[in-house]
Amino acid sequence: MLAGSALSIPKAAMAAVKSLGTTTSIGLIADLHQDIMHDGAQRLYSFLHSNIPG
Repeated sequence: MLAGSALSIPKAAMAAVKSLGTTTSIGLIADLHQDIMHDGAQRLYSFLHSNIPG
């Protein structure tokens, strides 16, 4: 299965990110369903802490 997506970032936000002078990463998580997944909280925690530099 192939999937695709597009993300539109406003010009003002892009200008602010470029002014940082460093690489910026964006993460996306969808359909977490914390209310019905037995490990939903752990999945969210893992996602939030998976791309921390260093």
